[in-house]
Amino acid sequence: LQPHEPPFPGFSNFISRISHIPRFPQAWIGALEGAKGVYLLTTDDGEQYVGSATGAEGFMGRWRAYLANGHGGNVLLRQRGHRDYAISILEISSPDMSPGDIVTREGFWKVKLGARAHGLNGN
Repeated sequence: LQPHEPPFPGFSNFISRISHIPRFPQAWIGALEGAKGVYLLTTDDGEQYVGSATGAEGFMGRWRAYLANGHGGNVLLRQRGHRDYAISILEISSPDMSPGDIVTREGFWKVKLGARAHGLNGN
């Protein structure tokens, strides 16, 4: 018998934690590797960081960097040390969007959520 994998909750309902990435069901990994867009990291005390996934491995590729080093290359997150952020997806990009288009949408979400003024985004 194959172990039962929970169904992928869909992008708009997806919420997990960085520490859970190694245990993601294979179907979830496939869905998240195949999608790009804008995501949200949230600390246990509610601070937010908005980021974008534009690389070949989509959301999974970006989130694996946080799992590996805790900061994914971000200066403000590096200063905070390794944290087990909650991860969620704010927006899925359409297949015809360029990486630049996705970064523009990331900027929109940073403004909308106040992630520069009140959160963990320094740029």
